Amino acid sequence: MFMMKIKYVVSILIVLVLLLSSPFILQKYPHLAIEIQMIGWDIENPENDALADMNAHNKKCISVNGFGPYFPGVETKRDKKICSKAKEVNIFGTSDGIVDLKHAYAISKAKKYAFKYNKYIVENTK
Repeated sequence: MFMMKIKYVVSILIVLVLLLSSPFILQKYPHLAIEIQMIGWDIENPENDALADMNAHNKKCISVNGFGPYFPGVETKRDKKICSKAKEVNIFGTSDGIVDLKHAYAISKAKKYAFKYNKYIVENTK
């Protein structure tokens, strides 16, 4: 019984250490912040995710960060109006301040995904 309590306490301590250290890890490896957010997304076909979200009445537009947040693929006043009414999902970790090659690749992947996703949303909204 006593050993089970020790294992339980140790497990909780490990989880707390991981949670408390995660901001430092993500700051040191910013590409991980982007990659983690994109888990479960159809990176090859963002249009599939956009269609599924629209069918679930969960319309959103995805923003990335550069000089300031913006929506790739949203170009016209009509597009901007659609995204202003939709939920905004920002991909944290994207930036115009690139840390290393892995970060640059993750930013590029996020922007391409957001462009295709948003384009599908605005083109298929009446």
